[in-house]
Amino acid sequence: MFNYNTSIHKTTNFTAYELLFGFKAYLPSSITQEPKFHYTYDDYINSLKYRLNTSFKIAREHIINAKAKSKEHYDKRINSKEFKVNDSVYIYNKQGKVNLCKKLCPNFKEPIK
Repeated sequence: MFNYNTSIHKTTNFTAYELLFGFKAYLPSSITQEPKFHYTYDDYINSLKYRLNTSFKIAREHIINAKAKSKEHYDKRINSKEFKVNDSVYIYNKQGKVNLCKKLCPNFKEPIK
């Protein structure tokens, strides 16, 4: 689970840990290093708020861009059919016939105009 939370997600370009706590996770290899900054409580809170707000804004932008790309990809593959009056169409048969195995029943009813 820690590996999932510390890996960068494609959609947000952040780790889940970073979005939740506002800083990168300390890995066992980085514990031996000395802390880079010494904060007072007020400085730490202000810095944390700033980091969280900026990371949320950036992640939100990345999510919106990913949604737009996904929609564009979906719209490229979709084929919409336009029907005219008196076209023959098949109607999907959801229920099948009574007392028969649904697997063996035809999926569509005969063509209807």
